[in-house]
Amino acid sequence: MKAKLLISLVVILLVILTVSLFPPNKGTPASSPTAVVTEYIQALQAKDRKTIMRLTHNVDREIAEIKAKNPQGPWQPLITAHYVTLAQETAQRLDDGTVALFTPGAPWKITGSRKEGQATIVYVTIKYPKIEDSPYLGGQFAEEANIIFTLVGPSNLVRDITRVLVPRKAVPLMILTAGWDTGSGFFRLSASAIGGKQPYSWIAECGGITFDTQYRVNEGFGTFGPDEAFFQTYMPQFNAEPVPCVMTVTDADGNVDHGYFTVPKIKTPLMHAFCFYRSPWVNRGVKAGPACIGGTLLPITATANN
Repeated sequence: MKAKLLISLVVILLVILTVSLFPPNKGTPASSPTAVVTEYIQALQAKDRKTIMRLTHNVDREIAEIKAKNPQGPWQPLITAHYVTLAQETAQRLDDGTVALFTPGAPWKITGSRKEGQATIVYVTIKYPKIEDSPYLGGQFAEEANIIFTLVGPSNLVRDITRVLVPRKAVPLMILTAGWDTGSGFFRLSASAIGGKQPYSWIAECGGITFDTQYRVNEGFGTFGPDEAFFQTYMPQFNAEPVPCVMTVTDADGNVDHGYFTVPKIKTPLMHAFCFYRSPWVNRGVKAGPACIGGTLLPITATANN
């Protein structure tokens, strides 16, 4: 009896929570497709789950269909399950890749729309005038992004979003990632760069100690690419924590880039690392790998004139 009462209370709490987070539509008149897309983009930028939910689902109609297709007894658990599904779908629509397209310095505009049967297709173009404004997705920087919204029904609900990126033609040399981890009496320092002209040469300095030769022995870490640096050395004596580091890369044309980062702790847990990513992309939807301590990325900054 107590177990049944507890289950009932949990179901009621779930309903209250999901309804408060994602309230049903109030029967407001349908906006134009372009107005809906504008509101949807603003919701993406603000990570506004309620608005995204409202613009992708007619909750009143969906709940009515559940009630029409089922006897009254299981209505409540079915409705609760439906709200949970809606919450999961909304989280997926706030995917890192789509949100990362709308960077602070990138202007976007609706470039057109057309009817396709019962659907309306709306086209949005985003320009990235500077590389600092450009998202880094799929291993490349974007020069431009074209987003296709498909809206359906009399309420113009967003059904699908398709994004097409135009790669950036010229990318300056830059250090993009770095990593720090320790073993028994040694530490490893790694980095990767992008842009410029390969091959690259590297120098690493941490806590005033310079390491100017890459460690290339394969100890189960795979084959390192021409864009990667990997140093391993016996543990030096650092004066204090945190430890400031600078990686310097030079390309075949003599272009140079520096990446600065700070290691919070010298020693790391077994098979774990401090992971670093270039600013400002560190804050643009990039996910830390499973080996990163705490599942977070720390920033790499550049020189003032870079």
